[in-house]
Amino acid sequence: MSRLQFSIILKRVQNEVITAIREGGESVVKEAVRLVPLDLGDLQNSIQGDTSKSTLTGEKDNGMTYTIGSALPYAYIQHENLAFNHPSLKNRRKFNMIPNGRQAKYLEQPINELRDRIIDNINTAVKRGLNK
Repeated sequence: MSRLQFSIILKRVQNEVITAIREGGESVVKEAVRLVPLDLGDLQNSIQGDTSKSTLTGEKDNGMTYTIGSALPYAYIQHENLAFNHPSLKNRRKFNMIPNGRQAKYLEQPINELRDRIIDNINTAVKRGLNK
C-alpha cells in the first residue's frame, strides 16, 4: 500500500469517526436537555455541544473531541449537588410548586447510559471507513 492510499484510507476513517463522535455527542446533549433542572429554562437552553478542533489543553485533535456543557455559572452546582430538590412534574403539580424539576447529574447520566452505544458506533465508523 502506498503512502497516498494509506492517507486516503486514514482520512476516510477519520471522517467517519468524527461523524460518529458528533452524533453521539448530540445524543447526549438531547438527553441532558431532557433531564436538566428546569425553572425558567435558562440552564436548559444553555446546554450545548460542539465538535472542537482542540482539546481542553489546547492540543489539536482534528475534531475528535465533543465538548458538552453550559457556560452559566451555576450549571456546575446544579449538576453536582444531589441535595437540591428537583421534584417530578407529578409532585410539582401535587404540591403547587414552581416548575423546577428533573435532576442533578443531567450530563453524567446520559453519558453513562449512552457510552456503550457511542463506542459501538465509533467502532462501526472505523470499519465503514476501512471498507469504503
